Amino acid sequence: MEQPVVYWVPSIAVCAIDFYTGDRFPRWRNDLLVSSLAAEELRRVVLDSGKSTKQEVLFKGIGRVRDVVSGPDGLVYVAFNGPDRVARLVHPLRAGRLRRASAAPVEVRSLGKLRKTRRALPRRMSPAGARSLSPPR
Repeated sequence: MEQPVVYWVPSIAVCAIDFYTGDRFPRWRNDLLVSSLAAEELRRVVLDSGKSTKQEVLFKGIGRVRDVVSGPDGLVYVAFNGPDRVARLVHPLRAGRLRRASAAPVEVRSLGKLRKTRRALPRRMSPAGARSLSPPR
């Protein structure tokens, strides 16, 4: 049996995984975005030749991260559970703000309270046409 490329001990309670395919964060292209319920964080996992070479915690402690998707506009959308919110990640330099050395790599901008998470986020592919765990080409 083939071993996983990445795993966490203790478990971070992975909830959603998505390949970033947009152009708003060029350094993230074809990296995995991993949401975590227990650790309340969003991670970026850099893959190279099928191996995890780097992990970065993009943010932590805002709430349980229920879902993450890269939208057709190139931005990353994140659904939180507790507080029930959807947020959009924005590149600080492109948002018209100067970035300090200690600044976070992204800004989380709330899009409002959720009634139904799946309707608020870009649609995923149906299970019959689900993506494989390899970056898009």
